[in-house]
Amino acid sequence: MSAQVENRVEELALLPWSRDVVADEDGVFIASIPELEGCFADGDSVEEALANLEDVLRDWLTLAVEEGSEIPAPRRQTYEDFSGRFSVRVPKSLHRKLSERAEKEAASLNQLVSVLLAHAVEGVQARSSRRNGLVDVHEDIAADAVRSTRESIAALKGIATFLRDRGDTNFAALFFAVAADRVATFEGAEAASRELGTAAAFARRNNRPKLAEALFRESVRRDPTNLRSSSALGQLLHHQGHYAEAARYLEPPSSIDNYALLFLGWSLIFEGREADDAATAQRGERSVVKALKDWSYQNRDPAQKEGWLRHTQRLSHLGSSGRECAKELVSFANANASWGRIDEAKLEVEAPDALVDSEAETNSR
Repeated sequence: MSAQVENRVEELALLPWSRDVVADEDGVFIASIPELEGCFADGDSVEEALANLEDVLRDWLTLAVEEGSEIPAPRRQTYEDFSGRFSVRVPKSLHRKLSERAEKEAASLNQLVSVLLAHAVEGVQARSSRRNGLVDVHEDIAADAVRSTRESIAALKGIATFLRDRGDTNFAALFFAVAADRVATFEGAEAASRELGTAAAFARRNNRPKLAEALFRESVRRDPTNLRSSSALGQLLHHQGHYAEAARYLEPPSSIDNYALLFLGWSLIFEGREADDAATAQRGERSVVKALKDWSYQNRDPAQKEGWLRHTQRLSHLGSSGRECAKELVSFANANASWGRIDEAKLEVEAPDALVDSEAETNSR
């Protein structure tokens, strides 16, 4: 390909082409550019299909330019062209997995899908940047990062940000951790702990639970009074089924962090059941009830109602004591929340088994 053709293809590829993604019944995603007939690619995920489409787009444009074929103009699109609503058919198995993950994260299905799509698009943009030559950090920044000085902290964070924007999540988290270690030298353990907690939260948002756990553990090791990291680590351990250890980390923040109290309660319930310790399980039940009351009290956000109800349904299916607690919670919510009346009959609906862990649960919150 001549330099002239290559430059023309890159110029055309950067135009605002529209992109559609659909899924077939086999779970394969098909991404296409409607303006360009025959320009489509598939993948096992939305992200993969869109990434493959970027390569196909350039191949399509290269052939058209070399043959002198007419290339349609992209549709002119403004924000007014988008309502924020569209429908996509997906396989039933994928629909189920998305719904289960939304339930675990106490989010609506719309909220979850919006976040996942945003992450997928950002990943495609990052790979596009790599193709366009953004393959290394500036030499001066790398040199500053090597030096054991206070100024190296900013350089290390800059490299981490560069890697994050490029889509290299693991490397980015690693450099954030190295920067935190340098922070410990110049600003102390508490500041380093906060930096590590921020890096851990970044890893968790990007579905790196093992990396997030390691970073949260290091954050708490450097500053055991960092309640935010302690709560987040406890929740991760809970979702992995390490209930006794989770309870130890969730206990300190449970008095000021309602999510910590909620997951402390569930961890104690499961720990008590595993050890046949009724007192521990009962204490957990009381913690869950208090957390759910605090959650519903004067809550005006209807999007949170579904997550609250899932926890209450789970409680209802844990025996006669749990059913009574769940009924009490529904009465309390009906009197104090602004979600609209909740029918007690909803408690009979089978919620996902709270004792069964899943990969989606590991990545929640």
